[in-house]
Amino acid sequence: MSCSYEAPQVHARVSNERQSFRTVELKIRFEDFETYTGSKSIREYTNSLTAIKEHANTLLKQFRNDERKVRLIGVRVSNLRKMVQVQQILFSLGQ
Repeated sequence: MSCSYEAPQVHARVSNERQSFRTVELKIRFEDFETYTGSKSIREYTNSLTAIKEHANTLLKQFRNDERKVRLIGVRVSNLRKMVQVQQILFSLGQ
């Protein structure tokens, strides 16, 4: 069980919208519809696929020995911020 399918999809959406994030969230639902959610906040804003994978899989580890079938695994990011282009920053510093 891993988030190798969900993480790239989340990353693609965030990247297309030129967003960075600080929080990775996981939702897991089992065959009996019992649902768990968890989140992990990161110190700095990032737009890293690796960060999404690592933090989602860390949250998922607590369920690895659960023998129930999984109905749903969801990954999302929150605490979003629009990415600022480097050129805009350099331009504003030169004024």
